[in-house]
Amino acid sequence: MQGDMRFIIFDFCFTLVRCNTTNQFIKYIFAKSGGLRKLWILVVVCLSKVSYIFSKNSRNHELILSFSFVLISLQDYKKLTEGFVEDFLIKNINDKVFDFFVSRSRTTNTLVCTNTLEDIVDYLFIVKKIDSKCVGSKLCHNGKFITFGYSSHVLKAGKVNTLVSRLNKIEVDEFWTDDLEADADLISLSQQTIFVNGEDFERI
Repeated sequence: MQGDMRFIIFDFCFTLVRCNTTNQFIKYIFAKSGGLRKLWILVVVCLSKVSYIFSKNSRNHELILSFSFVLISLQDYKKLTEGFVEDFLIKNINDKVFDFFVSRSRTTNTLVCTNTLEDIVDYLFIVKKIDSKCVGSKLCHNGKFITFGYSSHVLKAGKVNTLVSRLNKIEVDEFWTDDLEADADLISLSQQTIFVNGEDFERI
């Protein structure tokens, strides 16, 4: 990402799409998997729920959920990502907000900053032919298979810290989000904030 570092930034889950993308992706993989993978995902989901009940720590909860992807080959992961976007995600776009995003992307620098997996958002941009970029979470891998944890975990690092680590310098003209509390760090950096509630949104 070179040139002008001024952006209009959009959150992703419950802003541009009407779902928790990571949770739905895990459900999609569960539906497409055989018995052993299904059993592994059930164990991981149960552990993540128990962890959240006792700690109320969403970062640990999401980290444990990422174990659902362990030992999926990168080739299969790519196919699952593409299938998920084509079969599910494009049917769950938040149309009114998404249209604004597409319109802004034609005339200004737009960026999606999200806790969800960057690969999913990048492929959605390819499918929808959108000229924008995503700064999202990335899974660890060994070149052949997904391994444990994240190489970049936006929820743990924070959106501002992740943006600065990737871009060095950034100015945010406008930020669209559904969660004022969780995204407080990026709201503080933005000149204007747009609060999204379903398909409704308002400047605050």
